[in-house]
Formats: sequence, structure tokens, C-alpha cells
Amino acid sequence: GFVAHLPWRAVPGKTAPRNDKVDTIAIVALALTPFIYFWQATLRQAVFFFGDILLFFYPTHLAYADALRQGRFLPLWEPRMFAGFPLHAEGQIAGLYPTHPFLYGLLPIDVATNYDILINLAWVMVGMYLFLRALNLQPPSAFLGALSFGAGGFFMPRLQHMSVLATASWL
Repeated sequence: GFVAHLPWRAVPGKTAPRNDKVDTIAIVALALTPFIYFWQATLRQAVFFFGDILLFFYPTHLAYADALRQGRFLPLWEPRMFAGFPLHAEGQIAGLYPTHPFLYGLLPIDVATNYDILINLAWVMVGMYLFLRALNLQPPSAFLGALSFGAGGFFMPRLQHMSVLATASWL
């Protein structure tokens, strides 16, 4: 798999032992962790709908989803908000974020919002695991580090700040 192509030589002279099966299991487990932990949001029995999601992200993403469904893939202006709102110019909408046209264009707004958050949490955990493995940590240590990082004190309070969560997940 793609794990075999990782830069295992992050530390000169040291090579991490190849353990593709364990790495694959760890990556899949970490990717599924947010979806299992927040199982109610995954199964559409609950919605992330608090704080800034309620006040800002839900209304603006709803306008973005409506624009996508009308065939406007770069919605520059939203006349129904205030006296008009520059929807595409608002950076937190993230209209060009890789998953947004698919999530908000194809799914109901509550499902898209839930999955937007859950996918970014999964991406954080998988990315940290790959980073720690590239630093030659053993799979159990890398798994625990990735789980602690993704479910830790920075990311959980940022669930309501969807743009910060998305940005931090790529860093």
C-alpha cells in the first residue's frame, strides 16, 4: 500500500521496521475513531449545532449548499443575508476546500456539517500517525500519540470553529 512509500529515513542512519499490516490497521482504526466516538452524528441522530456552528457556519454553509444545488459553484454574492453578503469572499465558508463541494452539494446540510467535522478529525489522527511513524516511532506509540493529539485539548474545543479545525488538520 501507500504506507510503503513513506519517508522512513527521517532520522539519518535509522530505518523504521516495515510493518505494513499493523500500519494499515492503525490507519483504518484512527480514521474510523471520530465516526465511532461521535456515532450519533455519524448516523444522523445528532447534529453538531452549537456555538459558532449555530450562529455563523450553519447559515452560511446553508447558503453555500443552496448555491451549489443551483449550479453556482463560485457563489460570489448571497442576496438573502443581511443587505447582501459576499459569500465566496468569506474565507470561513471555504468554498474551494476539497471536500466542501461534494459534502454540501450532495448531502443534506446537517449530514454535511457532521461529516465535515468528522472527516477533519479523522484526517488529523491519520496525519499525526504517519508523521510519528516517519519519525521512527513504533506503531503502538504512534497510534497512541495520534489518538491523543486528535482527541486532545486543541481539537475537541475547536469543533465549533470549523475553519480552524480544517486548517489545523492540514498543518
